[in-house]
Amino acid sequence: MATITELANAIDGYVDNRAMARSILIDQIKSATKQICQKVNNLHQDLVYEQRRRYEVEAEQDLAIT
Repeated sequence: MATITELANAIDGYVDNRAMARSILIDQIKSATKQICQKVNNLHQDLVYEQRRRYEVEAEQDLAIT
């Protein structure tokens, strides 16, 4: 079993390769961008849900008045 130092050295060697480091960064950026898009979509869905809920409450209040 590898020691922590051996693992750290292996990771350092892996990332020392500029092309590999670039590839890792690109993948991280793509992942972060995807997460941001999902978060924006979820927030938009929450907003639509809240607007619909408020509209329905207002409609019920209007019906109760008439």
